[in-house]
Amino acid sequence: MSKYVDAQKNDRSHINTLRFFSGGLLLLLLVAMFVLIGAMSEPEEQRISLPPELTFGAEVTTGKINVWEVYNFAGAVYQRLNLWSNNGEEDYVQNITAYRYLMTPRYISFKYEDYKKRLGRLELSNRTRSLEPLGYYSVDGGCGAYHDKCVVKLGAGRWKVWIDVKIKEYQKGKKTAEPYQIKNLALRVPLLIVVQDDNPQYNPWGLKIEREFVEEIEQIDLDQEYKKYQVHLNAQQKRKEEMKKSEENQQKGQSNGIF
Repeated sequence: MSKYVDAQKNDRSHINTLRFFSGGLLLLLLVAMFVLIGAMSEPEEQRISLPPELTFGAEVTTGKINVWEVYNFAGAVYQRLNLWSNNGEEDYVQNITAYRYLMTPRYISFKYEDYKKRLGRLELSNRTRSLEPLGYYSVDGGCGAYHDKCVVKLGAGRWKVWIDVKIKEYQKGKKTAEPYQIKNLALRVPLLIVVQDDNPQYNPWGLKIEREFVEEIEQIDLDQEYKKYQVHLNAQQKRKEEMKKSEENQQKGQSNGIF
């Protein structure tokens, strides 16, 4: 009898052990399944945003659009759209097609209309155009490079951006082989940038140009800006000389006190 009871206990122990391991195995399978589902639902690519100044390190963010990204996007796309390397008659419309994923339908329509108007006024044939940022040219903090004042958030996923650029245009003459310059302007151009993350394959930024505020474009007087910059440099130099003279006077005073 005792042998039978011991056998029953032994069988129950084996059954409990099997149940325990079966339950554990099922739990591991469930955990593995949830991990796999989570991994499959994660995007293959992550947005990593880094500020333009990394001297003192930076906080890495994912999935967030920062204002300097909006400024850089606006400047880069606008520069590409305004590059006519060989012939504006062909390059202008080719750029619209090539960069259509970086513009909203509204802005694409505007660019096509502008193209037709310029074509009708004979402003594109044998004409080349280049555009470059002005960089740090102003003591007041212009928009030739990123500055906080150059990007204003208008609402969720909408920014107004100002970029300071220099536009140069050349025309190939019929009688002369060398092209002659017909435009050399420094301009402040306001643009409306919006979030439209509808095609990450061709637009990884998830941003698009929505509008160019043509009526608000301003011409920049670079000669005046350079004069202001020179005055600023002279004032800085004068302050340095005054500080140096003051330090020398202090050192002389200390020397006189010692002896």
